[in-house]
Amino acid sequence: PVQSLGSGSQGEAILCKTSNNDFVVIKKIKIDFEHRRALENELKILKQLSHPNLIRLLNFFYSTQHLNLVLEYADYGNLESQIKARKTPFPANLILKMTFQMLSALRQLHLQKVIHRDVKPENILLQKNVNQITFKLCDFGVSKQTDQKCETMIGTPYYLSPQICKGLPYGEKTDVWSLGVVVYRMCTFRHAFAAESMLDIFQRICQGRYLKVAGYKDISLLLDQMLVVSEDRRFSVAQLLDLAVFDQFREAKQK
Repeated sequence: PVQSLGSGSQGEAILCKTSNNDFVVIKKIKIDFEHRRALENELKILKQLSHPNLIRLLNFFYSTQHLNLVLEYADYGNLESQIKARKTPFPANLILKMTFQMLSALRQLHLQKVIHRDVKPENILLQKNVNQITFKLCDFGVSKQTDQKCETMIGTPYYLSPQICKGLPYGEKTDVWSLGVVVYRMCTFRHAFAAESMLDIFQRICQGRYLKVAGYKDISLLLDQMLVVSEDRRFSVAQLLDLAVFDQFREAKQK
């Protein structure tokens, strides 16, 4: 072990060095019968997924009381800590790059019938290679494989979709809403639906009312398609990825 990366709702994460001098993260999760199915679901999902914008599960093993996940290490922290440390606005191009890469990751998840359900800046990790930043989505602990609409409330209050707040069935587009709120936070350093109480946050989310983003014309238009209360009218991941605003990233990917 090199250092502890902290503890979350699911367990402790430890940075380790392999015999090949590579860094990996070992996530120690205490096993109890109640959560065993959810953990096995996470393993099943992660093992199936391989995408440059998703944190990879390299291996897993059991110890006395723990399940240990060996995960790819992203060396540049998470997006939330970057937002908090930032003193000047993020360039529009970097925000669009993050959005494109997260949409690409979500497309891969959704192809596997998986809804992430907890897209937030803390679950978007950054990897730096020379001057290139790559964004990677992590933490599938609340992911769900689905062939239908889900009804459970789970996730972080600021990033919950209107359907989850109302206890209505929801589908893959719940992740589009949450990503839209992340994009808003990256543009403004504020939460789109911040309020004094949980009830007020839910009300604001359900009304879909937020202050427009200033100084980011293309991104503001993008948010108009993502932060739409009606799931039917909200753009899907595929529709968003087809928008002209992402042309430069699509072309770079094809080279």
